Amino acid sequence: MAVEPNIQRHPLRWLGIIIALFLLVLLVRINEFVDLSETVLERLDVIKSPSLRLAENTARSNFSDGLTRLAWRRMYWGRLAAQRVVDEAPLSEIDAAWSSYINASAEWNAEVMIFIVGLERYYGSQRRYDFEDRILGLFNEFDEALRGVRRSRIMTKLKASQIPGDVDRGEIENLFANVKNKHSDLNIAMYAFAHIAMPGKR
Repeated sequence: MAVEPNIQRHPLRWLGIIIALFLLVLLVRINEFVDLSETVLERLDVIKSPSLRLAENTARSNFSDGLTRLAWRRMYWGRLAAQRVVDEAPLSEIDAAWSSYINASAEWNAEVMIFIVGLERYYGSQRRYDFEDRILGLFNEFDEALRGVRRSRIMTKLKASQIPGDVDRGEIENLFANVKNKHSDLNIAMYAFAHIAMPGKR
C-alpha cells in the first residue's frame, strides 16, 4: 500500500499529526464539559455568568436609584409646600406645591411594597428592616408635621382671603420649625441609608 511506506518514511510527522488531532478532540470535549458545568452551576445558583451578574447589578442600581429619587422628591415638595404657607404665597402657588407633594406621596406609597421586597432581595433582611422600622416611620412623622401646617389658622385665613395676624404667624413659625426638624431627621437618615446601607450606591 502507498500509505505504509509514507508512514514508515516519516513516522514523527504522522505521530505529530495524530497527537494534534487527539489534542484537538480532547480540547473540544473539555470545552463542552466546561460549558455544561457552567450551565448546571448557574441553574443551581452556585455561580453566575458575567452577563447575569451585569444584569443583576444593573437591576439593583436601577432599584436603588428609583427608591432614592422618589424619597427626595417627596421630601422636596413637602418642605416647599410648608415654606409657601409661611411665606404667605398666593393660594394658587400653595395649592400647586401641596398637589405636587400629594402626588409624590402617592407615587412613593404605590412603590413601598416593591421597595420592601427589593431591599430584601438586593441588600438582605437587615436593610429591609431598617427601611420598615426607621425610614417609613420618619416619613410618617414628616407627613404628620405637614398636616399641622395644612390645618393651621394661617392656612384657613389665606383660603378665605383674610390677612393673617401676629398670632397666626407665630403659630405657623412653630409648626414650620417642626417640619424642618422632621425634614432634617429624614434627610440624615436617608443619606445614611442611601450611602451606607445600600452598598451598590457607592
